[in-house]
Amino acid sequence: LTITHTNTSGSSVFDSTGTWNLNGARFINTGTLDIDSTGGTIFIDMDSVGPGVFENQGTLNKVAAGRFEVFSVGSLSFENSGTIDIQGGDIFLNNNSVLNGNLTGVGGPLIWNFGTSSGNLNIGPGAVLEISGSTHTFSAPSNYTGTGTVRWIGGIINGANLTVDSVLEITGATEPTLNSVTLTHTNTSGASVFDSTGTFNINGATFINAGVMDIDSSAGTVFIDMDSIGTGIFRNTGTLNKIGAGQFQVFSGGTITFDNDGTLNINNGSVAVNQPFTNDGLIDIGAGATLVGGNATFVNGATGTIQGIGTINTPTAGLNHLGLISPG
Repeated sequence: LTITHTNTSGSSVFDSTGTWNLNGARFINTGTLDIDSTGGTIFIDMDSVGPGVFENQGTLNKVAAGRFEVFSVGSLSFENSGTIDIQGGDIFLNNNSVLNGNLTGVGGPLIWNFGTSSGNLNIGPGAVLEISGSTHTFSAPSNYTGTGTVRWIGGIINGANLTVDSVLEITGATEPTLNSVTLTHTNTSGASVFDSTGTFNINGATFINAGVMDIDSSAGTVFIDMDSIGTGIFRNTGTLNKIGAGQFQVFSGGTITFDNDGTLNINNGSVAVNQPFTNDGLIDIGAGATLVGGNATFVNGATGTIQGIGTINTPTAGLNHLGLISPG
């Protein structure tokens, strides 16, 4: 069974506080539909035969405080190719999703808590896609664009590669984990920040900063590590700004490499690298700031420059210097 809603007047509303079960059925919105949670959380689920699909091709307006939750212990999918406008409260996805189209509104985040997803989502000014909870699997290469924000506060990302051209925040006190995929950040606005006080685990995966990102250790040490499979790579081809009085530490009981092919500005605090570190770009160490070597070799490559009036503590394994060191 498929039910298609086509009315575009703006008068249609879904405000049932009883769970709406989509059992082997599909609901398609091609019109304009308000989801009004004034009376309490609004649930979509399935309780018998599946799969069920809630699909938005039109405009879905989340209005009023409270939550719209897509949740299932079976097979239920939320698919968007239209516009999701969150004017109040939030939307909570706890199952499979396809996120294309547009995310707008400043009322609250679209929270992806669990499941499989893919798509090319444009995130508008002030809008937030929040990745939290447990395991998030990309079933195909995906892209998040626009001037809004992707806020990663925990959970595992795996499956296929992800490119984030919107603002990226890696934040919170839990452990964001990247498993066997490449996540590339390309936003150059200067609003992206990595300030998570939970260890960022890169397990057999690659994180690439090709944009501009602040690493802010004001709230405590910011760690990169690996806790399971394969060699992890943290690569900067853009601009990383280390701010805050604390430390940014690359540490692993296994193997994780830190490659700088762009610009690393150590403005405050310290950057401590206890794993293989290669600089083929520019490192600028500000007054009172420190670059700390650890137990692995630090290679300043032929195109690498280290400059500034801060301090370098050379690693115990030695500095392989092929480029330029320009103090002062």
